[in-house]
Amino acid sequence: MDRVDAVHAYDRATVDAYLAAVALEQERLRSEIRDARSRIERARGVVGSRQVMTTMLLETCDEVGMIRAAAERVVAQIATAVDEPLLPAAVDPEDTSPGSAGTVPDGEPDAPAIRWIAVAS
Repeated sequence: MDRVDAVHAYDRATVDAYLAAVALEQERLRSEIRDARSRIERARGVVGSRQVMTTMLLETCDEVGMIRAAAERVVAQIATAVDEPLLPAAVDPEDTSPGSAGTVPDGEPDAPAIRWIAVAS
């Protein structure tokens, strides 16, 4: 067997068709790569936004805890400063005298008739 028999030749039209198919496949693959890179960038943006929102949520939780602790300190100071504890007491709804808890500013009866009174400890 000589070397000429081992070589297989293609006609020009087949080679051109193959090269055209290769060019189309290269363009399709380039398009897929561009699309994949675009999706990766969007995903990175979403992950970044999520990280920012998570950080903000954690900082807000810390701030709420600090505000709550400060409010509890203020309440404790107020509670220790009050000489007489404040307790709710029922009020006579029939008492419509000016200034009673059973009235509103125009003198009409108010419901429910409850007011806070100071009770000696």
